Amino acid sequence: PNISISVVEGTNDKLMPMLRVGDLDLVLGRLPEFRQREGLVQEVLYYEPISFVARKGHPLAKKRTLTLSELVNQEWILPPPETSLRRQIDDGFIARGLIHQPVRSSLCLF
Repeated sequence: PNISISVVEGTNDKLMPMLRVGDLDLVLGRLPEFRQREGLVQEVLYYEPISFVARKGHPLAKKRTLTLSELVNQEWILPPPETSLRRQIDDGFIARGLIHQPVRSSLCLF
């Protein structure tokens, strides 16, 4: 009784400052970058693998295993740059010395 719940949708760059000043009580989402974690308590609820999906008939779809170097020059649809998932994908390529160029950014991943 007498409890009001509001759901605020956004990226970590918007939600984490709101959490820090008390405008939000809880954020449920991907863990933010390390620099934003200081002074917060976080709990991992589950691990979510990132999947790369290609159309039927794509030359790479026939391969059983792929490396990021085989994927780097492919056309991409990715989440926006300000999202945690996008940074995780970018970091995976950068860690292997690879730079990928997305065709466009999208809020949808399959």
